[in-house]
Amino acid sequence: MTTKTEEPPDHHEYDLIVPVELRDFLVVALRSAEAIIAQDLAALEQDEDLRAILGKPKMMTFAAGRVLGRMERQRDRLERADSFGDNEYLLRTNHGFVRLMKSAGIMHLEDLQQRRNRLAERPRMSRDVLQAVDQQLSKLRARLEAGPFGSATPLEILAFEAPTREQPTASAPPPLKAGRPRPVVLDSIGILDDELRSRCLDLLEQFHQDGQPDRLDTVITEATRIFEHRLRTLSGAEPTCVGVELASFAFNGDPPRIELSSVEPEQKAGHLLFRGVFGFIRNQHHHRLIGPLIPERVLEIVAMLDYLIFLAESGQRRVPAPAGAA
Repeated sequence: MTTKTEEPPDHHEYDLIVPVELRDFLVVALRSAEAIIAQDLAALEQDEDLRAILGKPKMMTFAAGRVLGRMERQRDRLERADSFGDNEYLLRTNHGFVRLMKSAGIMHLEDLQQRRNRLAERPRMSRDVLQAVDQQLSKLRARLEAGPFGSATPLEILAFEAPTREQPTASAPPPLKAGRPRPVVLDSIGILDDELRSRCLDLLEQFHQDGQPDRLDTVITEATRIFEHRLRTLSGAEPTCVGVELASFAFNGDPPRIELSSVEPEQKAGHLLFRGVFGFIRNQHHHRLIGPLIPERVLEIVAMLDYLIFLAESGQRRVPAPAGAA
């Protein structure tokens, strides 16, 4: 039976560590949602029926107007967030604002998906370009389902109901169906992490095309080096902390430095999963020559490391206390 994590109340506060890519996406998403709501509110102010009944309504008394004010405040917080390392920001916020950011992110992703579908309808659109677009959208979608965002219920931002479409009469022709975008079939497993993709896939392709299956272990060595470096950076471990010791440093302890799950058995299983990757995959390829490998299997290993990096980045991390703090 799967244990569902209970959603915290809106006033629950976080020290949220946000990757720069997600922070920039959310800023744009909030701006886009603000523009939509502001446009709708402006249209309401010009509505003759409302003016006849209410006079000139104060739009901030409506739910959408209050949400607009909250969006502007949260976007300001995001834009002024403190840097946390090279590619992250530290955001002090509460669960209500997390729900608000997720709502704006979902709205913006829907808009981006429509743009992607229009791209797919172009007759000369490269499949490689569409694959990159799909990977980026998948990465952003996964970000909005990870960490505190995962347990956050989206807000009903827009309180305006879409007009009911009239059903076609018997004599009227049925409406034309929108053209379905041509499907994009990935040639291989999609690797979403930029560093893994840029540093490993070219090597994999090169050794595969050159007929050098005995050198494919180099791809796994490179991927596990990236995996180890990222985990060390995320957990704040010293450079000398490696392998299974690094997995324990990051995921063991009370509380763990990186919490993968608030369910204790799941956290322990996650710790063992990372230990197993270091002990079984990383160590054997670092310490000896393995011999010829199958490219498809090597790609599967890179994809697994991609997923584990995502899990670690999505976990709840403890912000280290300032030096000298009690």
